[in-house]
This record gives sequence, C-alpha cells and structure tokens, in this order.
Amino acid sequence: KEVVAVSSGMAVLEGVLDQDAAAVQRAQVYNGLSLAALRLEEALLAGRSAAAELEALRAAASKADGFVDGLLARLPAGCAELCERTSSVPTEPLLRHQLEELLNDLVAAAFVPPNSGLLGGLVGRVFSWFYILDTGTVARQVAPGGSEGEAAQNLAALSQSVRATKPHQGSAEGSTELAEAITVLERSLGGHCQQRAAAWLAEARSALLLQQAVRTAKAKAQCLSTATAAA
Repeated sequence: KEVVAVSSGMAVLEGVLDQDAAAVQRAQVYNGLSLAALRLEEALLAGRSAAAELEALRAAASKADGFVDGLLARLPAGCAELCERTSSVPTEPLLRHQLEELLNDLVAAAFVPPNSGLLGGLVGRVFSWFYILDTGTVARQVAPGGSEGEAAQNLAALSQSVRATKPHQGSAEGSTELAEAITVLERSLGGHCQQRAAAWLAEARSALLLQQAVRTAKAKAQCLSTATAAA
C-alpha cells in the first residue's frame, strides 16, 4: 500500500510539474512576442532599417498567436518596404502634418484645368489662395466626363479630410479620423489631384497599418501573458 501511495503521489507531482513547465513555456513564448513587438517599434522610431525586426515579430507571432500571425501575414508589401528604409516611418502626428501641407497642394491641383500645362498650374495655385476648405462638406461621387464635376468632387473630399490634420495627442479618435481621411481621398480623388496624392496615400496607408499591427501585437501579448499568470 505504501508503494502504491508513493507511486500515486509521484504521478500527481509529475502532472503538476508538467503543467507548470507548459505554463512557463507559454509565458516565454508570449514574452517573446511582446519583446519582438517592442523591438520593431523602437527600430521604427529610431529611423533605421527594421526589416530584421519585422521578420522577428512574424516568427514570434507564428509561435504565440494565430490572430497576430494572420494579421502580420496580411500586411501589404508597402509595410515591409517601409521597414527596409533607413529613414523613420511616419508617425501619426507627422502624417497629420504632412496631410495638412498636402491639402494645400491638392486644392491647387483641383483647380488646374485639364491639359492646361504650366499655365494651368499657375491658375490652380492662384485660385487656391482664395479657396477655404469647408469642413462640413461631404465627399460625393460624380459622373465621369465633366471637369467641373471632378473638381467639385476633389474639393469635397479634401474638405472632408481637414479634421484629420488637427492634433489629438495620440487618441483613438485621432487615429480613426486619419484613417478615414486616407480612405476618403483614396476613393474620391480623381485626375491630376489623384496623381499628386497617390504616393503619399500609399505610404500613409502602409505606415498606419504597420503601426496598428505593432500595437495589436503588444496588446495581444499582454492579454495572453495576463491570462497565463492568472491560470
């Protein structure tokens, strides 16, 4: 009986140790995810190439969490290209500042008559000096073919995007407004205006997606670590 009791006790102890070992292993995996996200964030803010950090985060996510792993896998190629640059990825405050400056150029572009060359550019710039964007305007789609309709559509989209240029001190509302402004401009701009904005819109979209992915990975790692500690 004593031998049986000792064997039974050893089996229970082994089971407990196995559970503890599994919990420790999970905690290490989740900590690895959190550390990888922090290192990528630091590299992005430091303005150096972050390609290695992005791959490290993807590797950590593949071991830690399917949701984050899938999120990183769906990032567009532009996000990886931003990480390969030697300049810093634009932050949300910088994107708002860039958008504010870009809007002035896009208003001028909206007034440029089709096929008007250099003179049309000068005309558009002069008109832009006297035009004030109406923040209450709603972007709308118009039938193709009319330059006046396209100009009105472009100006409406630009007006709707003005709110996103205002500082929000990193609030969720500010992030949402910036993302919505980018979406409006992507969907609504046409002609010369769209051509002028295309490069910035692509970079801004990639920068926002990358930063949101990093924040999501950090938050998910914290949740997983907390759940493991409470178990």
